Amino acid sequence: MKVCPQCSCGSYGSPRACPGCGADLSEAPDRGGTDLIGMVIDDKYEMTDFIGEGAMGWVYRGRHRSLDSTIAVKLMKPST
Repeated sequence: MKVCPQCSCGSYGSPRACPGCGADLSEAPDRGGTDLIGMVIDDKYEMTDFIGEGAMGWVYRGRHRSLDSTIAVKLMKPST
């Protein structure tokens, strides 16, 4: 997973550009597990705490930005 260094938007795979702001992601490292704290999905959901990990994904406590409510987010691990 790539996380944009400018806007913190997350993206699966190996995108060349950030889907949120268009920044170059060629130098952005692949991240996963606890490294995704602070990542923002769809400009709505911000990952705030790592809760745990299973065989297929990671679970985070997050915040719905516009509603300012706590949410749980499960992110699937990339297939290898």
